[in-house]
Amino acid sequence: MHHKVVIAVVGFVLTIVAAVFDVIGFIAPYWSWIDKSVSISGTVINLEHNEGLWRYCLTIVNVTSCGSQGDRDLGSWFTEVQITETLGLLCLLAAVVVLFVGIFVCKDVLKWVGIGCLTGAETFIVIGVRIYKQNGSSLRTDNTDFAFYFVIVASVFAFAAYACLGGYTYMKYRYDAFTMEIAGINLPTFVGFVLTIVAAFFDLIGFATPYWASGSLTVVNIDANEGLWRYCQTGSGTTECISTGDRNYGSWFEAVQAMETLGFLCLIAAVVVVILKLFVLKDKPVLKLVGIACLAAAAAFILLGVIIYGAKGTSLQTENLHFSFAFVIIAAIIAIVASVLFGIDK
Repeated sequence: MHHKVVIAVVGFVLTIVAAVFDVIGFIAPYWSWIDKSVSISGTVINLEHNEGLWRYCLTIVNVTSCGSQGDRDLGSWFTEVQITETLGLLCLLAAVVVLFVGIFVCKDVLKWVGIGCLTGAETFIVIGVRIYKQNGSSLRTDNTDFAFYFVIVASVFAFAAYACLGGYTYMKYRYDAFTMEIAGINLPTFVGFVLTIVAAFFDLIGFATPYWASGSLTVVNIDANEGLWRYCQTGSGTTECISTGDRNYGSWFEAVQAMETLGFLCLIAAVVVVILKLFVLKDKPVLKLVGIACLAAAAAFILLGVIIYGAKGTSLQTENLHFSFAFVIIAAIIAIVASVLFGIDK
């Protein structure tokens, strides 16, 4: 298969993945989830409330009742969220159809319409998320759940697909540039190698530094920050740090640590494998496939960890995300791009 077609197919697959994530986030009634206990006539009752774009559910004493969001008069801002997310999903579905036609039927359709649909999908999804966070009540924005984060992940995959199709468009007219060599290494592979190292560097910072969340506890005048492994508090000019293992976050935090550890190890493995392929075992094509698999696995594990942290973290954590959290997401995106570049080369 020609390199240009491979890039188009990768963009098509990423678009399908984005559509799957967005469909789940669009339908599932888990944009927010609240679990609290209330006292009624001296009896403590556990209440659970979850809602999505279209449905809300209330569970009292293991009895669940659900209704339509349209019956709740949430205001015009919520209608705007529904509209923008609907347009985002329609753009993604249109992109799937257009790219299928563009790749397998009429190639001329692919270049502009597919990229336009993906651009529209990204824009609408992000706008909807922003409206929800800015206008939703604190009970919503402090307790966002997996469906909310699934639409965000969908926008990330849509961006990756957009990058692939942009590369396809460029290669269609400038393919000679991709046959260039640097130090005897084809340009796509060389760029992929550099991006792999960059991804590992970003992930190392996000993995090691205690700044997944950072904020101020104004009541006691204390600044606090935490990462995957350390929690620190600063007050009166003195900083004290402890292990996050001593704070008893629960199994969800251990799951985040496990996913991010696996992602980091996969990135390190990718760096080692790529170095072996480029400079030591040049005649072993299987190493390229191993490198691509390591990069794909790294991105998947990192993003899973991010989703769990965003869905299960407390409001103090999810409302005060800091640079370490952003760095691991950047590392995942770069890893995806690097895997694509390795895939298009011979």
